[in-house]
Amino acid sequence: MAMSAVIGSSASGLDLYLADRLDPVIGTQKANLTGLAVDNLIDFVGQQELFLGNMQLTGGVTFRFIVSKTITMLVAELLFAYIVAKDKIAAKLEERLTGKKRTFRDREKMAALRVGINVIVFLTLTYPLRKYWVFVK
Repeated sequence: MAMSAVIGSSASGLDLYLADRLDPVIGTQKANLTGLAVDNLIDFVGQQELFLGNMQLTGGVTFRFIVSKTITMLVAELLFAYIVAKDKIAAKLEERLTGKKRTFRDREKMAALRVGINVIVFLTLTYPLRKYWVFVK
């Protein structure tokens, strides 16, 4: 589990860095999806090497990986979108009540949100799917 987490964390680190850099260029949602896509590609190569000891593109493993990544990516994106939308509503309500404007989109908060979501999704979905369904011999 530790090595899987290291590989996934490295891929996620690149995801977070890329998303952070792309936020001002292409917008938050597109940056998040782009980072997740790069994360998934790098993760596939590393996880296949870890669990199977080779880098052969077999149909079954590739299909299961794509399905599992689609599920985990959608869950991560839905959590991200939900939290951002909920915070926007809270910020508008807070502004109406206090007259002070705030924004959720500062870089540190966005990075923390992305890290938190990655950890939650890894522990609850990603690792169990990898170990028990995707990378089985």
